[in-house]
Amino acid sequence: MINFIKRLVIMIKWLFNGRTGISPHHSQEDIYLEVLSALAEAIEAKDHSTRGHSERMVKFVSYVAKNMGMTKQELKDLEMAATLHDVGKIGIDKSVFLKPGKLTPEEYEIIKKHSTIGANIISRVSFLKGAAEYVKHHHERWDGNGYPDKLKGNDIPLGSRILAVVDSFDAMMSERPYKKAMTLSEAFVELKKNSGAQFDAKVVEEFLKYDFQSEKLS
Repeated sequence: MINFIKRLVIMIKWLFNGRTGISPHHSQEDIYLEVLSALAEAIEAKDHSTRGHSERMVKFVSYVAKNMGMTKQELKDLEMAATLHDVGKIGIDKSVFLKPGKLTPEEYEIIKKHSTIGANIISRVSFLKGAAEYVKHHHERWDGNGYPDKLKGNDIPLGSRILAVVDSFDAMMSERPYKKAMTLSEAFVELKKNSGAQFDAKVVEEFLKYDFQSEKLS
């Protein structure tokens, strides 16, 4: 998997540095999106319980970002980050992040490395550096008790704060090897309970305005 990522990174650099001919019918953006989609699928293939996770993330973060006044470039970076936010898990042994029971302190320290690993991987490509920053800090907490840098409050990039809420919500709503899926109302309660501690309260407030009924979530 690591070699696969390296090949994809090289491919992206190659394409965007103009080292290959690109059909006039396919923009660099189109090719980039195809590469991103392939990488996202590779990530989710390692954990079948997260199938469709990145696609849902993009949809939700886009809604919140637009409502919170992010610029077009910030939104673009955030959508990239939503697609690739868990790429670092490819560097983590499957037996650790899919463990059905409680993680040992040592295993938890390994899991905590995935956001930094992911940021390091995608930051190798110049146009992904904004997305890499969001990926690196999407496990920071509003109260400063997150990782990797224990950033607090508004010191955490807004894109990362949005990712944190949306990623947690989708995890709550998904069945995993170690837990059952929550109902929509249970997930709402959990988000509100952690608002102002784990999450930015303003982000939670905007996210909860989304029309979840249209998604047929229960």
